[in-house]
Amino acid sequence: MITSKYHRRRLLPAMLLAMLMLSCYMEAAAVNPNTKEQASDCAVGRMQKLDDMLAALCDREGNQTNVEVTGSGGLDDQVDDGVICVDGIYYVLDPGAMAARVVAKNELNSTYQGRIIIPSSIKVDGREYTVKAIGRRAFAACMELDKVFIPKTVEVVEKRAFESAVIDDIEIEEDSQLKVIEDYGFMFFCKNRGQVVPDHFRLPEGLQEIGVRAFCGAFADLVIPSTVWRMGDLSLATNIKDLFLKWERPVNTPLNILELSGYNDVDYKGSMCPTPVEIHVPSGSLPTYRLTKPWCFFSLDEMSVEEATIYADIAGLRYRLRGNKAVLLPPNEGQYSGDIVLPETVSYNGKEYKLVRTEGAFNNSKVVSVAFPSSVKYVVDDFKYCMDLGADRVYTFLHVTLPAIMPGVMSGAFMAFSLVLDELIVTSFLANAETTTLPMKVYSMIKKGISPEINALTTIIFGVCLLGLLAYLIHWMLHAHKVKKVRANAMM
Repeated sequence: MITSKYHRRRLLPAMLLAMLMLSCYMEAAAVNPNTKEQASDCAVGRMQKLDDMLAALCDREGNQTNVEVTGSGGLDDQVDDGVICVDGIYYVLDPGAMAARVVAKNELNSTYQGRIIIPSSIKVDGREYTVKAIGRRAFAACMELDKVFIPKTVEVVEKRAFESAVIDDIEIEEDSQLKVIEDYGFMFFCKNRGQVVPDHFRLPEGLQEIGVRAFCGAFADLVIPSTVWRMGDLSLATNIKDLFLKWERPVNTPLNILELSGYNDVDYKGSMCPTPVEIHVPSGSLPTYRLTKPWCFFSLDEMSVEEATIYADIAGLRYRLRGNKAVLLPPNEGQYSGDIVLPETVSYNGKEYKLVRTEGAFNNSKVVSVAFPSSVKYVVDDFKYCMDLGADRVYTFLHVTLPAIMPGVMSGAFMAFSLVLDELIVTSFLANAETTTLPMKVYSMIKKGISPEINALTTIIFGVCLLGLLAYLIHWMLHAHKVKKVRANAMM
């Protein structure tokens, strides 16, 4: 008798395999018990069917499972069936449409590195194929890409084409025929958290669809063409400094198209904090955008993408100037120190610029105090080390740490209060003879009948809970009204 659970688990696969082999043998014998050759052929055929079933189960997302082994035969040297290599780039051909699709060598190998220039067409066996698409996971997890050039013939960037890739720059050829960017299509990262060159990475006119979370990385400029009519959830959830919208009238887009800091799926009435992205719309369309969600939650203005970006040092401070706005940046060398008074406007080459935000200007700096003008609406990644400005540990805990953890503290307090009143049985087991908790006292009094003391105690407990809920509701309403007022002033 097998009593060990471990041995029973080990025996079960062996029993199933033996039953399978026996069924194959009996089926073969049923065909012609006197012919060994027919029995063997039948068993082999049955096993071949099993192999086909296993191959179908192993097929991933419709990709070919047959591979040819090259080189030393390792996993990194395998090439998927139907994949050809031309000048170091792998393709799958469609002879009917005379089209080619850029793919990876296989799903186990980060195929590409360095500088990749995708041609508009390739020749195979004397026939010319036009490169029409970048296939699924073609550049996924490629960690050493310097640049990828996408020709104008590419019409589709398929799902997860650049997922988790690390790239310095992507360039899309002018007059591109790109129509669709599928889900997670351009979800790549920039080396050293840098930015993609904005003059090169421009979404072309004619683009129609942008899928779910299509972008990642960092962009100084991102231009959405007027031809785009469908955008997926979080399709622009990335680090964008300036977003240019080409629609004269905004199209229907998901409310979470941009990833929001402190975003609340329930409340769309102004009680959420937007990301520090500047959104620029065509001339004359600003009133319409201010009445349309989700764009009404962001800072909007009318500025053309052709406006040049200027980096200038003015009065010892470094700014990025564009349009009529200025952004304070960290210095090229060293750190800011001492007392800093930021001006509301700065002048450069006879033009006035309004200071609207700062970006990491005072991180790990040695400033003593900073005076901000009322024009500054966003402070991005500044003052991460507030003790550098003279705050002691007690002040930092009361004004920084405690407000951040307060929701968790309040939730834990309410949960503990509820459990203490409810866990009568546990309390009766753990309490000693000299300890009498409120639940135990109430339980002992109920045994003698309902008295006025029980009713009074119940009323007090209910009143305390009701007052706590009302106080939280009033605090939430005042906070929402304050945030909404700040947003309204920021949009004026």
